[in-house]
Amino acid sequence: EVLIKKAKNGRALEVGGPSEFLVGLYQLAWDSYDILNLESTMSKWQPMYGAKNGAGIRPGATFYVDDIPKGRLLSPQYIDLSNYTTLIALHTLEHFVDPIGALKYWRKALVDYGLLVLMLPWPPATFDKFVPVSTMYDLLLDHMAAQTPSLADHQALESRARMYAALVDQNNYNRSEIFPPSHISYAQAALNEPMHHWTVWDFALIEDALHCTGFSLLSLQLVDN
Repeated sequence: EVLIKKAKNGRALEVGGPSEFLVGLYQLAWDSYDILNLESTMSKWQPMYGAKNGAGIRPGATFYVDDIPKGRLLSPQYIDLSNYTTLIALHTLEHFVDPIGALKYWRKALVDYGLLVLMLPWPPATFDKFVPVSTMYDLLLDHMAAQTPSLADHQALESRARMYAALVDQNNYNRSEIFPPSHISYAQAALNEPMHHWTVWDFALIEDALHCTGFSLLSLQLVDN
């Protein structure tokens, strides 16, 4: 209900989209609905969300739903800060090495009293079920490391990627990059693998991270999807 109210004449940014199951959301009365993602990821959405005249999905192109222009397809450098009434990130934040930095940046992209909608994987129902839940201390260390990267930080990233490879449920995570070829590191393989989870979340960590980055929590739900 809150999201529907925000949609009316609102400006939305979806990080990590577009998402096939959100077509109904895209059709609400938004003033504009922009998509932020990597160009390499955007290209696969051409048949569903590209222009019918053959214009490619690329940064700066128009985002279409049912042949109706909805907004723009963006790369990170094109975000207009303090411009969006709603920011949506579904199954996205867990892929960031520095989630605190991401949340801070998203807060800047929102107008005052803007709405952030997050969806995160629930560890017991995913290939993270054997991986310990991250702590706020982990997130803050990651954020500090992202400000001034060092050799020690890279070594810590390598250790995390190796530990994740050892703990992840390999029956449900069949990506070859989890055991990389000998010429690249575990950390580099993980950074190149869009499915890799750098952070494992539970409700307490979500609340702490949002509070730390200036958000007020409206609702927290466990959804079977």
